[in-house]
Amino acid sequence: MIYTSAIFATMLAPRAVSAMRLGASAPPTMERPHTLPNAENFEDSYPEAMGLHNWKVDPNVRMECTHKHLKNPTVSSGLKIGDIVRGGQFQYRVKNFIKKGNMNAIYRVEQFRYDWQKGGALKEYALKTSLTAGSCGETEHEFRFLRHMHTKDSEMFPEVVETFTMTEGGKPVHCLVMELLVGYSTLRKFAAKKLDPTLGYDILKQICEGISTIHEDKVTTTKKITRGRKAGTTRTRTTLMFHHGDLHWDNVMINKENKIKIIDPLAPRKYQKTKISDPLIELYELGKHAILMLYGSELIGKVTFKQIQKEYPELWRMFDECYTKGKGARLLNNDRSAHSQLSLVGFAFFRVVPNIEAIKAYVDAHPKMFERAE
Repeated sequence: MIYTSAIFATMLAPRAVSAMRLGASAPPTMERPHTLPNAENFEDSYPEAMGLHNWKVDPNVRMECTHKHLKNPTVSSGLKIGDIVRGGQFQYRVKNFIKKGNMNAIYRVEQFRYDWQKGGALKEYALKTSLTAGSCGETEHEFRFLRHMHTKDSEMFPEVVETFTMTEGGKPVHCLVMELLVGYSTLRKFAAKKLDPTLGYDILKQICEGISTIHEDKVTTTKKITRGRKAGTTRTRTTLMFHHGDLHWDNVMINKENKIKIIDPLAPRKYQKTKISDPLIELYELGKHAILMLYGSELIGKVTFKQIQKEYPELWRMFDECYTKGKGARLLNNDRSAHSQLSLVGFAFFRVVPNIEAIKAYVDAHPKMFERAE
């Protein structure tokens, strides 16, 4: 099927699909007239998948979506090879399905051109489509996050092209077009077995650099107090402009050159109510990644801080100095795994707020922290 221009409105199938660029002041334009491409021009397409649908801007789709959970995720489960999706800036032809998670489905697409000639190369992207209600704000947040971070560090954060919303049957499906990560694996799969100490240390340094880049920009707000004993005074608060909030091992991608990319940030609580979004979470995840690379995924749930202190004393000192300010003896007396303790709840007793600057400085100063003690 083809999601294409309204010039074919008289030939519509009963099901209509619409697209809109979030925040756009005017609908995207399309040159006309055009001749529909023939399915046989696409060697990896199925002719029976080619059809005809109408698209138009839907002014009713806004940042806050209140529709119920999409039990039948409409477009996200219905795209087929050869379908053409109209975004806010470009059109995309679906090449194949990549994967489906709890909240999103991801497709491999290429930027579609009507003047495309056989043998020409078209740039490929990943099309990420939402599967849950209320995810419009999450999609927009991910777009802003990755666009900002890619500008700061294009090697560590993927490029994003645009975000738009398609509707089918009155239900919005929010879409994000981003860089297609070819040849990448998740850190969980990459470090399924413990890594060489030098390689593990290099990856840990890259993750520290990534978190440092995320936490670099801050926002200062000033509020005037109108009640109480401090009425008439002002209160100044400085917060991070962005934080990732969900930097687990499936959101750190790594390629064959051992270079990482950070993906899939968690939206603030105003856009989603299912997970806690806190900048400290990624610092605890950083500690979990260090343990994963030293012990592998099979042992990560069994290793205690006492074992880490005995086998990798420099890594233990990082937890003691940067996460507990020298109060880590309590961790040594706990039989639970270090992985399960590294959390907001597990470290709440210490009343210490770790920061990436201190952790990064420690890691830089201890290049042999992944070497096992004799």
